[in-house]
Amino acid sequence: MIADHQEYDHAKAQLAEQRKRLDLRLKGYVSRGLNDDEVERLMQPLECFYVGKLEEIKEYEKGLGTR
Repeated sequence: MIADHQEYDHAKAQLAEQRKRLDLRLKGYVSRGLNDDEVERLMQPLECFYVGKLEEIKEYEKGLGTR
C-alpha cells in the first residue's frame, strides 16, 4: 500500500520501468518464435507485478480525490 506522495512517485516510476520491460520481453519472445502459450506463461509473473502496482497507484489516487 502506498503511504505518501514520495512512495506514489516511486511506484509510478516502477510502473513505467516495468512497462518497458514487458514490451522488450514480449518483443524478444515473439522474435524467437515462441508460441502464444509459451509467451503467456513467461509473461505471467511480470504482468502480475505490473497489475498489482497499477492497482496500488489507482487506490492511492482514489484516496487523494476523497480528501
